Amino acid sequence: MVKLQLAASVNLMKLMKKQMQEKMGFYNNALQSFMTKDQDEANLLLQTNKKTVVAIEGKRSRTSAAST
Repeated sequence: MVKLQLAASVNLMKLMKKQMQEKMGFYNNALQSFMTKDQDEANLLLQTNKKTVVAIEGKRSRTSAAST
C-alpha cells in the first residue's frame, strides 16, 4: 500500500513538473513577445524624435540665415 502511494506521489510530482515547465515556456514566450513589441515601439519613438530634431534644426538654420 505504501509503495502504491509513493508511486502515485512520484507520478503526480512528474505531472506537476511537466505542467510547470509548460507554463514557464508559455510565460517566457509571452514575455519575449512583449519585450520585442516594447523594443519596436521604443525604436519607432526614437526615429520619430530624431526626425523632429532634424526638422527643428532645419527651421532654426533657416531662421538664422534669414536674420543675418
